[in-house]
Amino acid sequence: MSKAKILVVDDEPFNLDIVGEYLDEMDFNLVMVESGEAAWDELCTPDSNFDLVLLDRMMPGMDGIMLLRNIKADERFRAIPVIMQTAATSPEQVREGLAAGAFYYLTKPFEGEALQTIIRSALDDMRVRRELTANLADHAHALACLGEGEFVVRSLDIEYLKPARLDDALDVDLRLEALGGVQLMLRQSVRRGDETLVTARVQLAAVSAAGMKPSELQKRIESAY
Repeated sequence: MSKAKILVVDDEPFNLDIVGEYLDEMDFNLVMVESGEAAWDELCTPDSNFDLVLLDRMMPGMDGIMLLRNIKADERFRAIPVIMQTAATSPEQVREGLAAGAFYYLTKPFEGEALQTIIRSALDDMRVRRELTANLADHAHALACLGEGEFVVRSLDIEYLKPARLDDALDVDLRLEALGGVQLMLRQSVRRGDETLVTARVQLAAVSAAGMKPSELQKRIESAY
């Protein structure tokens, strides 16, 4: 397994040294920069592939909040978990950081063990999301190719359910379950080898993930028999 790549951003070299010491035993690939502008340049470098950003809030120029908002506004980076570490601890400042998309708001001073635990949690969350996204893409591709299947389906009744948010891990899981159900349904019809009346209730979000409208999906399936 490759090392997790972490971008550490702090305008104080002393703080960067402390973070480096805290994380030295965890065998991460650390990239350390001293400004928000330098951090953004690192993120935008081709094949940067950061797994996590550890970000100081109070910096001159592009501060932590501005950089965090830029990260979450860019489709290339919004899935990267960002841990904000700062001495700005008022309730309003904490709310602002979390509302901007921080995975965790870590207040200074902090213990090395606390930082390590939070980073492990963020990386685990990132890994799960990537696996779900990859599985969803595989299911969506299979569903998009249904017109080539050797099966007989008389009709597919699609029920409109509440659309799911694409960035919610639970809803991603529900969409995977819905897509998997369609695949299972079709495999069963192949094994039976008979003309089968099939009724499936699929989330609208699941069908949309396959890149087609429900009506288009129904036409493609019904044209197979």
